[in-house]
Amino acid sequence: MKRVITYIIICVAWAIGARAESVMMIGDSHVAGKTYPHTVDSLLSCRVDSCRFNYFGINGASFATFCKPENLDSIYAYRPDILLVHLGTNDSYCRRFNQETFLQNLTTFYQSVHDSLPEVKMVFVTPFVNKFKRTIRTKKKRRRTVWDVNQNTRTCSELIGRFCDEHPADTRLVDHNATHGMEFLSNGLIFRDFVHLTVPGYILLGTQVVEELINLPNLFSVTAEQ
Repeated sequence: MKRVITYIIICVAWAIGARAESVMMIGDSHVAGKTYPHTVDSLLSCRVDSCRFNYFGINGASFATFCKPENLDSIYAYRPDILLVHLGTNDSYCRRFNQETFLQNLTTFYQSVHDSLPEVKMVFVTPFVNKFKRTIRTKKKRRRTVWDVNQNTRTCSELIGRFCDEHPADTRLVDHNATHGMEFLSNGLIFRDFVHLTVPGYILLGTQVVEELINLPNLFSVTAEQ
């Protein structure tokens, strides 16, 4: 009888250990473009035991976009253990960034996911720095295009960071804006629209994000080989 009980305990422990952690990444065109999430998927599979990955990106998406029932349902259907949220670029890509509206949309999104998936861990990845296009007139009355660094990405990232501080039980922060925000602009890894990255840029972004995810405490188990 003792052998049977021991065998059952071993089988249960094996089943629990073998259960794959499901990770879902959602976001805007950065995620919809595939190179970034594919990089994250590839690297996580090497660094995390039994990781199952999926992603859902919508061009032009903001937090308000993912508050829509049909988009929330796509998250609920996958039932992830960990939800990677890369949003904020479109929320902050405006001349007049409304912080109150942004926080309302962020809060609504968080609360909707939390109510339906109370066990999920939400990891918010802040947006990297981009630029605005602006047309000016020269002294000779000619038009010239100039690009201004979008400071709203930093404000947006700070708001996300504060929100995570206020919800420590089920949120984590990867403040990419603070650690690598200007890197893509400085190293020529961004397209001429100064919003989207080149393929090497998205590969670097995915690599940086995974490294920061691995270093987050109590998120998931890292393989012994690493």
